[in-house]
Amino acid sequence: MKNRQLREEQYEKRRELDNKLAQEKEEAMLESMRETTKRLVEERVRRNAETQAYKQAAKTKNHSELCAGLLDQIIDIAEETFNH
Repeated sequence: MKNRQLREEQYEKRRELDNKLAQEKEEAMLESMRETTKRLVEERVRRNAETQAYKQAAKTKNHSELCAGLLDQIIDIAEETFNH
């Protein structure tokens, strides 16, 4: 009877230890997933900012080229008007 009670206590302690270890493992895995997700979000935010900056630079360049072309045309018209 005593041996059985001792075994049951040992089994209970082992189950508690297994549960504690499983919980610690799950918490470690969750923390790892949080860190990975945080890194992914930061990377996507950074890439999005770079993409937006690239688009803005391309838009500015396009506008500058358009304005330069218009200015050249205005100068050409002014020169032709002066010559006539």
